[in-house]
Amino acid sequence: MEEKCSGCDAAINDSLFMECSQSKCKKKFHLICLALTTEKVEAFTPEYRSRWICPECTCTMPKRGNADTPVRGNTTTNKPLSPSSYVNTNKRGSCLNTSEIMDTENQLLNEMREFRWEVKSQLEQQRKEYDLLQNRFISTETELKELKQILEVVRQKASKVDMLETRIKTLMERNENLEASLKRSQARVANQKEQDPKPPTPSFANVVKEKQVVVKNVPIKECVATKSATPVLDSERTSRNVADIEKEELEKEGNWTTVARKKNRYSNCEVKKGGNTSSTDIQGTEKKRFLHVWRLQKDTTVESLEKHISKIYDEKVPVKIEKIKHKTERDYASFIIGVPESKYEKLCLPESWAVNIEFAEWVWFRRSANESRNRY
Repeated sequence: MEEKCSGCDAAINDSLFMECSQSKCKKKFHLICLALTTEKVEAFTPEYRSRWICPECTCTMPKRGNADTPVRGNTTTNKPLSPSSYVNTNKRGSCLNTSEIMDTENQLLNEMREFRWEVKSQLEQQRKEYDLLQNRFISTETELKELKQILEVVRQKASKVDMLETRIKTLMERNENLEASLKRSQARVANQKEQDPKPPTPSFANVVKEKQVVVKNVPIKECVATKSATPVLDSERTSRNVADIEKEELEKEGNWTTVARKKNRYSNCEVKKGGNTSSTDIQGTEKKRFLHVWRLQKDTTVESLEKHISKIYDEKVPVKIEKIKHKTERDYASFIIGVPESKYEKLCLPESWAVNIEFAEWVWFRRSANESRNRY
């Protein structure tokens, strides 16, 4: 149960207070209600505090006797003898003044408590608002850092776009110049053909007749040229155009046969793809494309890269990952990632990779005979 002050009837929460030493009273008072300061109370001795009497008990105690008062001598005075001269007419106004003071002090104490309560509540509210502002400031600071990073990435991409635009412009100008020069050269060639018609290409038989080379009649097979009886001189050999002889078909004259260009043994076959979707006996595998990814942290593993790629695609995609072993010491890791050709474009998006990671298409070069060519 809370102890209350007998002066203001409020709870005593302070450690310093005064208690009446009378056994029938034992009332407790605030120091403010008794108009006492903390320094003054701390200066009291324990003996004085144990014998302290409250103001109410002090007022009810009788006055002391006058046995120790010195006896007046037998002297006569001119003072008139009247009951009023022996009766004390002054009332005890100290008790009334004390009660009025106590009332005003209680009122002041109540007002001070209310004021203190208001100050505490306002301070608590201000503290909460300060915490809220601090949290908002921290969140704003993190958002600003993220925006700075995004702006840096956008600037880099914008610079790359500007470079590509300049390259495209230069390439378009070169293309226009090349087209104009091609048109001029075509027109020049056409004019030359119109002005100087090309003489007919001499046949091999006519060349031989002009040089008057004697050739023996040798039985020959079809599509085989005969060998001349006399050796052909270097001057005669240079006068003939071998390329024209191979391209044209010579008419058969006498013992000479027609010679045609030999066909290519290995013709260029067109590669075709199957389109039967109902076949279940055998299944084909999609062609893979490979991506070279580097500038990753040195402790990056194949498992962590597989987890990252699985997050890029919504479905399960067969992935082949190989970590590159560098011949020289480097501060980053490199990987070769193989995915189906239909999933390659999504893997090449810049949004699929973190900042500072670089990637490009991996091109397989021709390997030596000792190394395996079928990597996948």
